[in-house]
Amino acid sequence: MTGRTALAPAPTRGARSWAPVLAVAMALTAGAAFGQASPPRPGAEAVLHVLAGVNDHPSLRAAGAAVEAARRELDGVRFPVSLEAEVGATRASISVDADPGVPDEVLGAVPDHEWTRSATVRARLRPFLVGDLSDLEAQRRLAVVQAERRRREMRAMLEARALQAASATWMAEEGVRVAERALEVARGARDATRTRARLGAASERDQQRAALELARAEQRRRSAEARRDEAVRRLEALVGPDRGLAGIPEVPDVGGVPPEVQDAAHDLAMAQLAVRGAERDLLPTAQASYAWNTGDGSLSLSLESRTFQPTVSYATPGSFSGATADVDVPEGIEPRVDSTLSVGLSVAFGGEPFAARDAAQARRAAAEAGMQAARREADLARADRQEAARAARAEVALAEQDLALARAEADDARRREELGLTSPLEVRRAEVAARQAALALASAHDQRLSAQLRAYLELAVPLSEVLP
Repeated sequence: MTGRTALAPAPTRGARSWAPVLAVAMALTAGAAFGQASPPRPGAEAVLHVLAGVNDHPSLRAAGAAVEAARRELDGVRFPVSLEAEVGATRASISVDADPGVPDEVLGAVPDHEWTRSATVRARLRPFLVGDLSDLEAQRRLAVVQAERRRREMRAMLEARALQAASATWMAEEGVRVAERALEVARGARDATRTRARLGAASERDQQRAALELARAEQRRRSAEARRDEAVRRLEALVGPDRGLAGIPEVPDVGGVPPEVQDAAHDLAMAQLAVRGAERDLLPTAQASYAWNTGDGSLSLSLESRTFQPTVSYATPGSFSGATADVDVPEGIEPRVDSTLSVGLSVAFGGEPFAARDAAQARRAAAEAGMQAARREADLARADRQEAARAARAEVALAEQDLALARAEADDARRREELGLTSPLEVRRAEVAARQAALALASAHDQRLSAQLRAYLELAVPLSEVLP
């Protein structure tokens, strides 16, 4: 909307008599809401009060729960010890093959089944994280960063939407007040037309025109109320009741790394971890274990080279049966195993491990290309945002100049009226033009706010982190 209105065409004979009334009505209507030099600017405290309403939003709570889940998984990897317990029972059915001469009482003494019970307690120690555990910890750490970033993006989106909704609600409320004032003026014009008709100064067509203008004013009032109610519902859905603003806020410009670039960096880090794991799969893996016989069971300590994670376990009964099967001892001597030491080395052969490594390297190359593409897109988006912000600031500056000129012209028109050089109708037209310029300035401020909030949305920066 510009700050000027072209002069109306010459009115007809009937309309000429009440044109000054409509001009005054338009001036009063526009001035009811936009009589200031610029729209009200709520302070940071009022804006923060609105933004605080999103703290209990379900989407933000869900994002916070995802962060907590990711942190718990990370703590699980970092926990220095994990305990496991296992119990079991085995039922063996027993049958015998006996010679014909074996007495029945001997056969009856043989049980038909036997239960064997076992228990194992195992403790895995993680004094440090290396190898596969180090990669797992890095993956969980990246998952926490990703979840925190998602929560920050959600907060940024909700806060920007809340501020836009608060600004739209204020504009809608002002629109209702303007429409109500316009309706009052339209009723006054209709009554004035009826009075002139009784005096013979207005025709039937003039009365019909006045009634039509009143009907239009009533419809505009109803539309303005509907827009206001919808804006209030949207605002309350975001921040709850009683969190509106008394004007159009202004927020500082912001910069940062776009979420798309951060996601590309996350994908690249995950691809690098995958390559490291695939290359480790090609290396030989060494295992070593040492077990002691405790009489009732066995105590063992094991270690392998992929994680260097010591494991201590106790099992009852022990696992030493058969360990002396190949021991050559004299007759009458029963050997007993006190301890065992086991060592081993395993290595993967075949094409699958090498194919997995090549695939991981290809995915890393794709992630690197994705990072480059994301940075290029971010540069283009930043330039576009800067241009949009510059244009919005320029429109505000032009609207301020337009308003200053319109008000100076209105003052000149009033001085000419005092000197008898112009008519009251021309003065009212100049005042209407000034009010329209004030409305255009409010619209320019609203467009500037939208341009500023675009940066907060695209960069996922919460307003509450920037405002003082």
